[in-house]
Amino acid sequence: MTDQTPTDTEAALALFDALCELRLSHFIDDEVIGAVTDALAVSGRAADLVTGIGSPIRNAVIAKLSSDAWSGRVGDAIPSGVLELLVALLPQLPPLPRKEVERVLGSAAVRTEVRRVLEDTVRELMNRISGGAKSLGVFGWGARAATAAGKGIFGALGADVESRIGDAVEFGVGLAQKRLVDVVSSADTAKRTGKELALLLPRLAEVPDRSVAESAAKMPHPLIDGLLASLISHNAGRPVIRALVVEEGAKLVERLSSTNLGALLDRFGLRAPLRDATQRRGGAVVHAVRATLAR
Repeated sequence: MTDQTPTDTEAALALFDALCELRLSHFIDDEVIGAVTDALAVSGRAADLVTGIGSPIRNAVIAKLSSDAWSGRVGDAIPSGVLELLVALLPQLPPLPRKEVERVLGSAAVRTEVRRVLEDTVRELMNRISGGAKSLGVFGWGARAATAAGKGIFGALGADVESRIGDAVEFGVGLAQKRLVDVVSSADTAKRTGKELALLLPRLAEVPDRSVAESAAKMPHPLIDGLLASLISHNAGRPVIRALVVEEGAKLVERLSSTNLGALLDRFGLRAPLRDATQRRGGAVVHAVRATLAR
C-alpha cells in the first residue's frame, strides 16, 4: 500500500472518469435485481442485514442522543416554516373512509366489547337504583339471586325481563356502533382531531431529543429487529413480490439510465467529492488490486 506511485493515482482517476461515462444499466439489470431479492429470501440473510447494519447505527444514535452532552430538541430537526405549515394543514385533514370505519367498528370483536360495556352499564345502573344489596326491590333481589345462582343478572330477573333487557342491550349495541361510525368518519371529527394535533405539534417540537431517545431505548428492539428481518425474508421469497420488485426495479434503472453515472452524480452534487476521494485513496486501491492480480 505504501509503495503506490503517481501512476496508480492517475489510473484510479482515469477509471473514475471512465465509469462516469457509463450508465447504471451497464451494471444492473432485472437478473441482478432478482438475484438480490433471492439472496434476501435465504434464511438468516435478512437478519444479518438488519442486525449487522441497521441495529448498530440505531443503537449508536440512541446512545448519542441520550447522553448529557446532547442538548438538541425535536424542533431542531424541522426546517423553518415546515412546522407552521403542518399546523395550518392539520385542521384540514380529510375524514376517514366510512366503509373502512364500518368494517373495523362493525367487527365481532368491537361488537362484543360494546355489548360488554353496555351490560356493565345496565348492571351498574340497576345496582344504583336498587341501592345495592341492601334493597328489597326487584332489582336488588335480582342482583342477590344472580350472585347466589352464579348467573348473570338478566337471567335472574326472569325470562320475560331478561328478554326485554336483552333486546334493549342488542338494540343499544347496534345503535352505539352506528353512532361510533358516524362520529369517527365525520368531517367534524377529522377537523377537531386536526385542531388538537395542531395544538400538540408545537409542544412536541419543544421536547428534548434526549427524552425521545430515552423512550426509544425502552422499546423491544431485538423483537422488532427479528420481526423486520422475518418480514423481509418472507416477502422476498414470495413469487408475486419478487416479480413486483424486479419489474419496478428494472423500470427505475431504465429511468436512471437515461443519462450517464457522471450526470447522476452531478445531480446530487456527488461527482466532485467522490473524485476528490478517488484522488486521495484511489491510488492505494489500484496498487492493492494490481498486487492481487500479480500473484
